[in-house]
Amino acid sequence: MRKRYLFYLLLFTAAILDAITALFDARMMKIVSDPLAYADSFFIVGMLVCMLLGLFFSTGTKNRSIGSLVDPSFKRIRMIKKEELLYHILAGAGNAITTIAFFALFFSFTDPSSVLPFYQVVLLYLLFIEAFSEKNAPTIAEIEASVAVVFGAIMMSMTEGIPETSALIIVFLIMNPAYALFTLYQRKLKSMTFGGKSNDAINIRFWNVFFTMVFCLLFSLIISPESILLAFDVIPQNFSLIATATTLSTISYILFIRALGISSASIAQAVKSASLVLSLIFSLLMGQLAGIDSTFALLKFMGIILVVLGIVDISFTEVRSFLFIRLKSGQDSLKLMQKIWAIKGIDSVALVSGEYDIIARIRTRTLGKGYETIITKINSMSEVSTTHWESVLKEWETV
Repeated sequence: MRKRYLFYLLLFTAAILDAITALFDARMMKIVSDPLAYADSFFIVGMLVCMLLGLFFSTGTKNRSIGSLVDPSFKRIRMIKKEELLYHILAGAGNAITTIAFFALFFSFTDPSSVLPFYQVVLLYLLFIEAFSEKNAPTIAEIEASVAVVFGAIMMSMTEGIPETSALIIVFLIMNPAYALFTLYQRKLKSMTFGGKSNDAINIRFWNVFFTMVFCLLFSLIISPESILLAFDVIPQNFSLIATATTLSTISYILFIRALGISSASIAQAVKSASLVLSLIFSLLMGQLAGIDSTFALLKFMGIILVVLGIVDISFTEVRSFLFIRLKSGQDSLKLMQKIWAIKGIDSVALVSGEYDIIARIRTRTLGKGYETIITKINSMSEVSTTHWESVLKEWETV
C-alpha cells in the first residue's frame, strides 16, 4: 500500500475508534463519579486486554505472526529494552495525567463531542516542541492550520456556553501538556530500531498501558486511596463495558503509534482530529444533543468547518525530496553518509554508482525549511563537490 494512503487509513480508523470509545467513557462517568477510580479501572482492565491481545497477535507461523498484519515489525510480545525504558516511563506518566484530566472534564460537559475537541489544543504544543527540537520556527501555513483546528475544536465544545475557568485550566495546563509529552515519546519509541527492525506499535502500546496503570494507581494512592478501592468495586459490575472501551482504545492507539512512524506528531494529530466530527455525529444519533440552542448548534457547525479546513491544510505541509550528492575525489563516502544521516529531516541515505555518489531522501514540513536547513549544511561539508535537489510530486510505496 502507498505510504500516504496507509497514513490516512491508520489515522481515520483510529479516529473512528476514538469517537466510539468516548461514548463508552461518557456512559461510565455517569456510573463512576470519581475520575481517578475510572482511570484505575480502565487501565487495570486495559492491562488484561493488552495481555490477551498480545497473545493473540503473537500467534502464527515462526516468521509471520498475526500481529504483523497490523504492524510488519511485530513478531511477539517481548520484554522491555533498557534503551527504551526511560521513554516508556515518561510516556506512561504523560498518558496517566492526560487520561485522568480527560475523565475529569466529563463533569463539566454532558456529551463526548464537547470533551474530545479539547484534545486538539495539543497541536499548538506539538508544533512548538517540534520547532524547538528542530531549531526552526513553524511556518505561517502551519500556525494558521493549527490555530484553525484548535479554535474549531473549542467552538465544537460549546454545547451550553463558554467553558468554565477550571475546565480551561485542566485543558491548557494539565491535559494537553501531558498529552504532548505522551505523543512525542511514543513517536520517539516508534523511531527506535532493535536488531535491524523498527520498534513495533503493539509492544509500545502494551508497555505504555502497563506504565500508565502503574502511574494511575500511584497518583490515586497519593491523592485518594479510596479511588483504588472504588475501582475494584466498579470492575466486576461493569467489566464488559470497560473491556470494550479499553479494547477499542488499545487498537486505536496501536494504529496511531504506527502512523507516528510515518509522519510528524503534529501532522498525525491534525489528521486524527477527524474524531471530532465523528463524535458529533454519534452524539446526534444518540440524542445527546437534543434541545441544543440554535446558536450553539451553529457554533458547532462552524467549528467542524474550521477543523476540516485545518486538517486539510496541515496535511499538505509535508514535502518529500531527493538530494543527489557528488563527492570530491578521494573522499571517504561511508564517513560522509554518517554525517548526512545525522541531519534532521534526512529519511534515508544510499551510496550509489553513476553520475552521483550519494542519494539522500528528505522529509520536511515545508520546502523552504528543507532547502534552508538541509542543503545548506550539506553544501558546507568539505567532502561535497556538487548537489542537486529534486522535490517529489507523487510517490508510490509499498509499506
